[in-house]
Amino acid sequence: MRWVVSRKMANFAGMNDLTAKRAQRRNFWIIVAVVALTFLPWLGETVFNTKGEPREAIVAYTMLQTGDWILPVSYGGDLPYKPPFLAWCIAAVSWLFGGEVTHYTSRLPSALGCIALIVSTMVFLRRYGRSQKEAILAAMLTMTAFEVWRAGTTCRVDMLLTCFTVTSIYSLYSYFQGGRKRWLWIGIALISCGVLCKGPVGAVLPCLVIGLDRWLSGQKFLKVLGSMTVIFLVSLIVPLWWYIAACQKGGEEFLQLVMEENVGRFTGTMSYDSHVHPWWYNFVLVISGWLPYTLLLLLTLFSLRFKMLKRDNVITGLRNASLWQRFKEAAPLTRLCLVATLSIFIFYCIPSSKRGVYLLPLYPFLAYFIALYLRRMAKQGPKMVKTYGWIIAVLAFVVPIGLALIQHGVIPSGKALDGVVGTTPSILGVVAVWLSMGMAFATITTLWKDSATKSLVMTVGCTIMIYWAVSGCYQPCVLNSRCDAVIADRLAQMYPHKQLYTITGDRLSRFYSVNYYLGDKLLRFESEQPDSGLVLVPYKRAEKFLELYDSLYTFDIDYLDTHRSCEWKTPTAVYRFHRK
Repeated sequence: MRWVVSRKMANFAGMNDLTAKRAQRRNFWIIVAVVALTFLPWLGETVFNTKGEPREAIVAYTMLQTGDWILPVSYGGDLPYKPPFLAWCIAAVSWLFGGEVTHYTSRLPSALGCIALIVSTMVFLRRYGRSQKEAILAAMLTMTAFEVWRAGTTCRVDMLLTCFTVTSIYSLYSYFQGGRKRWLWIGIALISCGVLCKGPVGAVLPCLVIGLDRWLSGQKFLKVLGSMTVIFLVSLIVPLWWYIAACQKGGEEFLQLVMEENVGRFTGTMSYDSHVHPWWYNFVLVISGWLPYTLLLLLTLFSLRFKMLKRDNVITGLRNASLWQRFKEAAPLTRLCLVATLSIFIFYCIPSSKRGVYLLPLYPFLAYFIALYLRRMAKQGPKMVKTYGWIIAVLAFVVPIGLALIQHGVIPSGKALDGVVGTTPSILGVVAVWLSMGMAFATITTLWKDSATKSLVMTVGCTIMIYWAVSGCYQPCVLNSRCDAVIADRLAQMYPHKQLYTITGDRLSRFYSVNYYLGDKLLRFESEQPDSGLVLVPYKRAEKFLELYDSLYTFDIDYLDTHRSCEWKTPTAVYRFHRK
C-alpha cells in the first residue's frame, strides 16, 4: 500500500515538474515574441535625422561598393572611427536583403543585439536567481528603460558592444560557477566580438567585473589576476589580426585614430572635446536613462517608512559597519549584480567624455535590484505603484489625442513640432497606437480591481505598447520632417553630373546625412582643393568657413536650400568656386 502511494506521489511530482517546464518554455517564447515585436517591425519607420546613424551606415555602404572589408574609406578620405564589426553586420544583413543599405538593415544589428541582451538576461537571472517572475520583470524593465530602447533602435555601435559585454560576463560567470569549458570559450568569443565593436574596452569591462566578483568572493588575488589576464590576452588574438591589417592599410593616420579614440578618450587627452562632463554627470545619465521608471522609484520612496528600514537592518547595518559582512553573505547573483553595477559606473566616471550609452552595460544588473525592489513595494506600498500605473495609462490616451489635434491644426504645433502638421502615420503605426490605447484601458481596469502586483505587470505591458506607438507613429511623425534626404534629392536633381564638395572647418563635422542619401558622392574640399566646382556650406557659418580659402578662391552663391539641416541646424548653401 505504501509503495502504491509513494508511486502515485512520485508520478504527481513528475507531472508537476513537467507542467512547470512547459510553463517556463511557454513564458520564454512569449517574452521572445514581445521583445521581437518591440523592435523589429518599426526599424524602418523613422529616417535618419542625426549625424551618427548615417556616419555608421555609410561605412557598410562603402564596404559593399568597394569590397574593402578591412578599412573602407568614405567621404573621399574618412577612416572609420570604430572597428568594423557593426559595419560587417550591416553589410551582411543588407546583402541578404538585396544589397542596399537601408534604414531598416542598418538598424537591424542593434535590434538583434538588444533582443539577445534581453533574452539572455532573462535566462541568466532565471538560472541563478530566486524566481522566474523576478527574471522576467528584470528583463522587461531593462528593455523598456529609455536608454536601452533608444540604443536598440538606432544604427550605432553601443548596443552591440553592450550585448557582447553583458553576455560575456554571463558566460564567464557560468564557467566559474559550473566549470564547463564551453562557457569559457563562448565568453572569450563574445569578448573578441566586443573588441571588434569598439576597441579594448570590450575586453576590459568583462574581465574587470568577473575578476572583482571572484576576488571579493574570497578567491586569491594573484590567482584571479592570472586567469583574467589569460582570458584578456586570448580574447585579443582575433581582433589583433584586424588591427594589423588595418594598420598596414591606414598607416600613421590609423594609428593616431586608434590612440585618440581609445587612450586619448579615456585619459582626457583628445585633440577635441567630446561630451566632456564632470564625474557626477553619470548620475544624471542613469536617472534619465531609466525613464519612465525613475518616476516610479521616486513615487515609491514616499511609501518607505523608518520602521521598515530599521526592521530590515538597513540602519543598524550602517551603524554597526556590517556592510562588508552582509556583502559576503549575500547570494552569489546579488554580489555579481552589485559588483557589475558599481564597477561599470565607476569605470566610466574616470574619462572626461561621458554619454548615456556608455553606461548601458550596467542596466541589466541594476534592473535585477529594481525588480526586487518593485515586487516588494507592490506589497508594502501599493498606492504609489498604482498611482504610477494611472500616470502611464493616462499618458497612453493623452499623447495620441494631442498628436491628432496638432496634425489637424487644432492645437498650435510650436517650432519643435512643426513637422507633425499634415503628416499621415503608416497603417502599422496606427495599429500600434490603437494597441497601446487598448492596453491602457486594460491597465486601468486592473488598477481598479486587482492587486498592486498585477497592476505593476500590466503597467509594464502598457509601457511596452507605448514604445510600439512611439516607434511606429509618434517618432516618425515628429522626426521624419527633419531628415536631410530632401536636400540630397534637390541637389541630385539640380546637379546630376556635377561633383559636390563640402567645407565644414572641422574634421569631425560633415554633411553625413546628405552624403548617405547621395550615395557617398561628397568629397572634402579641404583635402581635394580642386580648381573649380560646387561646394556645400552651412549657410549661417559660410563666412567663417569660406574665409579660410578667401585668398585662393572666389566664391559665389549658386543655390540656397531653406531646409534646416538636421546636423547643422541651418539652411544649406551651394557656392560655385574658382581658383584665383
